[in-house]
Amino acid sequence: MTQAQIKTFIDSFTNAVNGDIKRKMFMILGRKGNSGSFTRLGYKQESLPVASNYDSEELTDINGEKYSEKTSKKESLDMSEVRFNPNKTKFLMDAAKYVIAGREDQLKDYQLLFICNWLKNGDKFLARKVDGVTLTMDNLGGQGFTTGDITFKGISQGQIGYVTDLDNPEFTEGSVA
Repeated sequence: MTQAQIKTFIDSFTNAVNGDIKRKMFMILGRKGNSGSFTRLGYKQESLPVASNYDSEELTDINGEKYSEKTSKKESLDMSEVRFNPNKTKFLMDAAKYVIAGREDQLKDYQLLFICNWLKNGDKFLARKVDGVTLTMDNLGGQGFTTGDITFKGISQGQIGYVTDLDNPEFTEGSVA
């Protein structure tokens, strides 16, 4: 889709919530590769921020005024002290195996699905799917429980679209009629 088509598509979604939007309504799901079911990220997480990490360049206009222009955005998803639970964090459990084996090269083909389930168009929820995401795991160990600090990089682009089922989401790429 062109930028104009993307704008038209996302403008067709409206706020379906009255009042504050709870954090749990911004669903982030992940899986290794591009098959199998998605696992919801954020098990027992108090915070799950998507950091934009903008790069900018300082420019000077013809009047000598200085300003900054954004040249790129390198979004990342940072999760601190993720608890390991075989029933709730399956694909992160698999990532830990690669880290323990020293095979971090195997952590480059994840897929993430971002769902804004307060933005609706009929039975559709606005979503973005990103392929080829890299996972890094730091500080494997924890205190009291086995945890790890996890970062997903390479999430700045992706396909815009929707899902209709929040329990078993299937992504459909957006289009403009």
